[in-house]
Amino acid sequence: MSDLSVKRFRYVSASDAVNITLNSFDAPPRRIKIVSIDKAFNEILAENIVVKDDVPPHDVSHFDGYAVDFRDLRDASPSNPVHLRVIGSVFPGDDEVPEIGSGEACYVATGAFIPRNANTIVPVEAVNLIDENVIEVRFPPKIGDHIISRGSDLRGGEVVFKTGRVLRAFDVGLLAFLGFEAVRVFVKPKIGVLSSGDELVSSRFTSHSLMLSYLIRRFCGCPVDLGVVRDDRSEIVDVIRKGLKDTDCIMTIGGCSRGVKDLLPDAVLSLSDSNMVLRGLKRVPGRQTSFAVVGGKPVLMLPGLCQSMVVGFYTLGVPIIKKLGGITSQLLFKFKAKVVEDFNASFMPPFERVFFVKLLGFNDLPLVHLVTGPSMHRSVLIKSNGFTVIPPFKINIKRGEIIEVTLF
Repeated sequence: MSDLSVKRFRYVSASDAVNITLNSFDAPPRRIKIVSIDKAFNEILAENIVVKDDVPPHDVSHFDGYAVDFRDLRDASPSNPVHLRVIGSVFPGDDEVPEIGSGEACYVATGAFIPRNANTIVPVEAVNLIDENVIEVRFPPKIGDHIISRGSDLRGGEVVFKTGRVLRAFDVGLLAFLGFEAVRVFVKPKIGVLSSGDELVSSRFTSHSLMLSYLIRRFCGCPVDLGVVRDDRSEIVDVIRKGLKDTDCIMTIGGCSRGVKDLLPDAVLSLSDSNMVLRGLKRVPGRQTSFAVVGGKPVLMLPGLCQSMVVGFYTLGVPIIKKLGGITSQLLFKFKAKVVEDFNASFMPPFERVFFVKLLGFNDLPLVHLVTGPSMHRSVLIKSNGFTVIPPFKINIKRGEIIEVTLF
């Protein structure tokens, strides 16, 4: 591809860009490591997790109360209270449980196994204590009240987590509860982060590279700092060539537009076994986002303005990491929200327009305000909780209109 053709953008819709990008490279064989359960948060599960036994393993009480046979209390009333003899008590961790007979009750704590022949729990608030061995019940309970059935939470043999799941705090808690001390996880893909620009070389890292690194980490990649490179083609080529040896992917910041010093696309194409797959998104901000494959490895070129970089990353960077990491969990969360004011979206109507949104509150739906400002304004990102995408040629958004929001 010539220098001239590299400079020329061929804008592609975001949906097409994702498909083109993901179909242009193969994920490398995924390496697996074993991590202790206390370090498993936000790791990518590399095995199916199967529950061995029913949870709970027996019927258990949902309340502190008295285990009874429902038949003893079905005629209870304020004018005809029923007295039951308390024969003992059961607490969580007790393996031995008594058997109740007619006219008997047994005290059970929350989470304790249900005594034999009991089929209902009467909460402590619903009984009167006559003495330490006798309770009085004035209202009939419903059969099965406050009993959690065996296996109602999880069934033995059930696959509770599948390979590729990103482990959340709740997931790790369940693994610990099930007795796992360690789990097999995929080694996270290593994503090189490279900033370009003569004006940046005095810095060890830039605000943009820090932001991108934490976004990569947030979406289960492992950022690798490749530093800052000058606007020099040979220097860019050298850093990318070396960086690709030690990473699964490189994401660059800046230098991918059409200016005199925008040398990244040409530098990338000068590398052996390189292919420029995508040169421009039909989405603003972020339209300069470009993508190439070098030696079978993805190279995502993100624009230098902060909002444009974020849009390019959410559009293509997140799907790339998801494929490289073998992630099956949903990484981007979307919801419907209602706009609180009229809004004009007349800028570049043939393109998708991305507007950042701030959550204001909740009525029947979340209420949002659209935050605007030039692509270099960091304050727009700071004020926002997510973004929405306005389709091509849609100009006006009316107050009360429902839009789809992607959460940061």
